[in-house]
Formats: sequence, structure tokens, C-alpha cells
Amino acid sequence: MQDMEPPIVNGRGTETGQVITTTVGGRDGKPKQTISYMAQRVVGTGSFGVVFQAKCLETGEQVAIKKVLQDKKYNNRELQIMRLQDHPNVL
Repeated sequence: MQDMEPPIVNGRGTETGQVITTTVGGRDGKPKQTISYMAQRVVGTGSFGVVFQAKCLETGEQVAIKKVLQDKKYNNRELQIMRLQDHPNVL
């Protein structure tokens, strides 16, 4: 299991047009980097969160962002599983 700091995602709600900000990095001597995205539309919802089509405000890159709901009933199981992932497309 990797010891990694979870990303910080700011921005509440499921409305489009909101700015979603995440902080990544800070491992292996690399500095932390803050990236902001504009939520363009909801592409899916489920028990554990909402998936947005979003655009990086700095680069214009189109991405999908899953905002995971913190749920005490399931002990944040989705977040625990996502933290185990080691893939460049999963923050």
C-alpha cells in the first residue's frame, strides 16, 4: 500500500459552472500544485458521488472529475479504494 496524501478538492454541490480546485503533488520532493477546473456538465451520479465533464482553466484540457461524497455509513469506502490506485489519471 502506498503512503500518499489525499488530494484536496474544494467546491461544493453538483451544479455546473462551479470551479473545482484540487491540490496534487508534494511527493518525492516535488512541490504541490493547485489546479482549477470549470464543471461543464454532470455526466453521471451514483451512491458515492457525481461525475462532471470539466475543463482545466489553465490548459483547456477536457477531463472527467468524480466528486466523491463522504459517507459515514460506508466509512468512506470509495475514498479508501481510490487512495490505493497508482495511476497518472487518478488524483
